[in-house]
Amino acid sequence: MRVLLISQLHYFYQLLHVRMKGWLLLMFITIITIGVQFSHHPKLSIFRLMFQGTPLIVSQSVPIRLPVLWFIYLFIPIVIVGNSLIELWRNRMVLLRGYQFSKLHFFLVNLVCLLFVALSYVLTTGVLMLLVFHFSENNTIHLVEGVQNSVVIKKLFFELFLNSSLLLLISALFSLISQALSLIIPTFLLVLTPYLSLQINPLNMTMLARYQENTSLYTSFLIGLIMLVTILYYFFFRNKEFY
Repeated sequence: MRVLLISQLHYFYQLLHVRMKGWLLLMFITIITIGVQFSHHPKLSIFRLMFQGTPLIVSQSVPIRLPVLWFIYLFIPIVIVGNSLIELWRNRMVLLRGYQFSKLHFFLVNLVCLLFVALSYVLTTGVLMLLVFHFSENNTIHLVEGVQNSVVIKKLFFELFLNSSLLLLISALFSLISQALSLIIPTFLLVLTPYLSLQINPLNMTMLARYQENTSLYTSFLIGLIMLVTILYYFFFRNKEFY
């Protein structure tokens, strides 16, 4: 299993490293540009600009707009992965099956690959945002009134990692059915979220405007969703032929 994991992770990185570096570079430029542009703003910071989102309860007289930066941030990992997992097994499954690896082994490698992308993306962009926020003049702004910024930021990035993992799993699941659906379904969920007042929606926790101090219930629900999608993904993956 260890040999399979190392081999496939290496090949997986070769498949997507150009896209990953390109999108990360674009995100880095965006974060730095926005951070510098609004570094003197008395009410806005890089985190508010990226993740403010829309509140759960909005007056009917106030039009709701899609938070574009929030949408782009969560959509980029899906574009980075693309059809890499399909290509990963289409090109190498026949060879690897000669070593008596099972579909479960292949499936576990897929999970590690998806978690690798989600963690790498959130970690690298998160570190850059923290640096931009730290060196800006408005770093004393409260991201959420009455809550310490350190607490908000930790929760935010934890939820971003979990939600990115969930979206990648959903995309990977539907890619086994149709490559188009692997983009359409996550896009639909992201676009719909700002316009819904559904409190149980786990994507709410990626918006500062919908921040809640006690998120244990929502986090538990999100982890449950991840487990459910993982089970469905395994079921479809086990019955999928890549030849």
